[in-house]
Amino acid sequence: TVHGKDVEKFYVFEALKNSSLDHNAFNSARWIKNEAKRIRDHRDEVISQHRFLVSSLKDDRYSFSSILDFGGSLGTASYALDEAFKDRKFNYTVLETTEVCKEGKGIHSENSAVFVDSIDKIKNKIDVVYLRTSLQYAPSWKNTILSLCELSPSILIFDHLSAGKVTTTRLVQNYYGSKIPYWVISSDEMIDILSDAGYECSDIKKCQDFSREMFDPDIPEESRIDYTVRFTAVRKTDENK
Repeated sequence: TVHGKDVEKFYVFEALKNSSLDHNAFNSARWIKNEAKRIRDHRDEVISQHRFLVSSLKDDRYSFSSILDFGGSLGTASYALDEAFKDRKFNYTVLETTEVCKEGKGIHSENSAVFVDSIDKIKNKIDVVYLRTSLQYAPSWKNTILSLCELSPSILIFDHLSAGKVTTTRLVQNYYGSKIPYWVISSDEMIDILSDAGYECSDIKKCQDFSREMFDPDIPEESRIDYTVRFTAVRKTDENK
């Protein structure tokens, strides 16, 4: 209460209601400008955010010549990859919205990063699919996973995924005044879908804590996660199918 008036408590995540949702928050000039500034002013921090991608690809079991970064913003993972694999040649493709692709092409105009706004525009063979803090914003996360698996990558790398031992639920995230659709995904359901598509998942590891105070009380307990997760899904060979 402030000066005798009740103040509505702010929650990062709300239950999905009939409120007007913003499906284009990450296309906004403000968000793109902030991302470009982050790349320019905090390059070391940007590189460190992709540690799991780098460590996964340094495993000698996996060779790669092409990477698809799903929802990869302005291609921030490229800086970590270029630093970690200086002596290796590979293709790096970012699948993003049209507006983000336009800005990304300008930032990466002097290197080989490719930006596409549709999965249908991906023509080259994909060895690695990387999803960091992106699948939870997809309109249909299941269809997205199935479409990515149809590219037949050797490995899918998930980082900062909002998943766990929960009931799959669509929530609303409050983001700079916008209300964005946001999935909390059942890890069991995710693993089943990947397995049916021919992929074997590694153990799921904790990534970033989520405070319970971030969730609106209207969200059922079984739809709340305590942290984001990271794991890999490797395509099964004839020997281990």
